[in-house]
Amino acid sequence: MPFNLLLLPLIAGFWFITRNHLFSYTTSTLAKEAMLLHASLWGLAFLVVSRIAVWALLQSEHGVEIGNALHSVAPFPFIGTALGALLLSYATTSLLNYLLPATIAGTWCYHARKFDDLETLLLRSGFGEQPSSSPPGRIRLLAQAVACKVRKQPHPLQPGAHDLQLVMLSLADGKVYVGYVVNLPPLRADGFEFVRLSPYVSGYRDHARRFFITTYYPVDKLLDRDQSFVKVIPRATITSANLYVEGAFQIPEDVGMNVGKPAVAAVCS
Repeated sequence: MPFNLLLLPLIAGFWFITRNHLFSYTTSTLAKEAMLLHASLWGLAFLVVSRIAVWALLQSEHGVEIGNALHSVAPFPFIGTALGALLLSYATTSLLNYLLPATIAGTWCYHARKFDDLETLLLRSGFGEQPSSSPPGRIRLLAQAVACKVRKQPHPLQPGAHDLQLVMLSLADGKVYVGYVVNLPPLRADGFEFVRLSPYVSGYRDHARRFFITTYYPVDKLLDRDQSFVKVIPRATITSANLYVEGAFQIPEDVGMNVGKPAVAAVCS
C-alpha cells in the first residue's frame, strides 16, 4: 500500500477514538504521542478488517465492477481498502454512539471515577449518589446496552434515579452560591471549564469566613427546564466546594448583628 494512503486508516483510527462516546473521555486525557499510538493501532485494526472485506467482495462479479468503477475515479493501488477503513470507522462509531448515548457514557465515566475530586463532587450534586464501587467494564457495558436496546428497557446507568444534592461553591471574590449543578458529565477532559448551577441561595463570606445569605431564589425554578436562573461559573474562580446541609452549622443570629451584617444563616469553612 502506498505510504500516502496509510493516512486514511490513521484518520479512521483517530476518528474512532475521539468521536465515539465510550473512548472519547479517555482519549482526551492522553498525551499527543499516546493518542497517535492509539489512533494508529485502531487504524491498523480497521485496515485489516477492510482488506478482508475488500478481498471477499472482489470474489464476485459485482465486486469487481465496483472495484473497476472506483479505480476509474481514483486510480491508486489499495484505494478501496483505505476507504473501507474510513467507512468501517464511521459505521462502528455511529453504532457505538447509538447503543451508548452521551448521557449513559458520561454516567459510566462518573461511576468509573474518570473525573478528579472537584468534578466528582460537582457531579454528585446532580446524580445524588456517590460513584459506584464496582462499575461495569467496557465489554459488560456494551453487553448491557445491547440487551437494553433489544428489550427496549432503560439502561441500568440511566441517571435520575436519586434525589439531587445541594452543593456550596465559594468563589475567589468572596461570593458564595448554593444550588444544584446541572452540568452533564463531560465526554472530554476540558468539559468542566464552566459550572452550570441552578441557585438556591447566594451570599458572601466576610473576613472571618462566615457565610451571609443575601439572596433567595424561587424554589420552583430550581429544576426549571428553561434554566432561567442558572449561573455559569468559571471553574478557575472556585476556591472551595462542598455538599451543603442546610442548618448544619447554625450560629446565633445576634452574632451576625454585632458585626453590622445581616443575620448569619449558615457557616461552612
